[in-house]
Amino acid sequence: MLFMTKAIPRMLRQSIIFLSGLLTLFLIWLFGFILEDIGDMEGPDLAAFEAEVVPEELQEQTTALLEEIQKTDSEIKRQKEIQETLGRSMQNAGQTMEKLAELQRMNLERGVQPDEDERAALARARTRFLDAQDEFEGANISIAELNGARHQATGEKEALERILDEKKRPAWEAFREARESHRIKMGGLKLLFIVPILLAAAWTWGRRKENLLRPIFLACLLASFWKVGVVMFEHFPEEYFKYIAIGAAILIVLAFLVRLLRSASSPDPEILLKRRREAYQKGHCPVCAYPWSSPEEGGPKGESSCPSCGTRLFESCRDCGGRKHSLLPHCVHCGTTAAASA
Repeated sequence: MLFMTKAIPRMLRQSIIFLSGLLTLFLIWLFGFILEDIGDMEGPDLAAFEAEVVPEELQEQTTALLEEIQKTDSEIKRQKEIQETLGRSMQNAGQTMEKLAELQRMNLERGVQPDEDERAALARARTRFLDAQDEFEGANISIAELNGARHQATGEKEALERILDEKKRPAWEAFREARESHRIKMGGLKLLFIVPILLAAAWTWGRRKENLLRPIFLACLLASFWKVGVVMFEHFPEEYFKYIAIGAAILIVLAFLVRLLRSASSPDPEILLKRRREAYQKGHCPVCAYPWSSPEEGGPKGESSCPSCGTRLFESCRDCGGRKHSLLPHCVHCGTTAAASA
């Protein structure tokens, strides 16, 4: 990778990693919007399946009974509101009647006979009370009759609904199958969009190792891989998804394992050079990791080899005659490469 092979400042390397991660999130977001638009295609309609098996007469009867029940409920509510009004009227008339009767009783105790107006007022209060009481009882009778009608209509409606459920059951089964087929179809269309992106990103990222845009390819690879997993989980049965997920995980692990094995057996020149530099810095043989002593520590000067594997570790530079590392490309004294000096 570019920022692994060249000496890029730490801050710049961290910025590249951060922006690559941010790009991955944005690509996941973008792919999600596109996949949602693909999934917005109209699916099967349950009402259409039910209409094919349910007689229209039964549906109309059920609708009529439902409307009748709603109308009855509204009438019961209205009668109860009337009862509340009549109850308040009865209470007011009763209080007025009690006050007038109490006033007449007090006048009689003082020997004063009630006049005609007082007797008429008491009679009117009594009449209002009795009329309100009669209307209240009439509302009670109406509510009872309405409740009876509602109970009968509800029973008929429930019976029709049981018949409808029996007739709708085949439609429900057909609808479930159609919905499952539609779900898998939508999953296939989504995979048809996202899998080519995944394959192209994987191929580009794996083949173009020196490309400047490799972090962008990696972001696209991770985002598309994530969305492939989401689509598989959402649109395909669990018994299939678990095998596909395990298979994909095995393929990924095998791919990385093969890559590591190839790197161990025949590493890239840059990785090999890095290993050799680190081995020289630690005072170990880059081939077999056997420890050796440097000239500064009293070791031999000039040409020298590893006493364990026999690999030549140091030799004389052909240009300046200084002691150079045999397995590194440049002379530490004059900077000449091995190819140039040859």
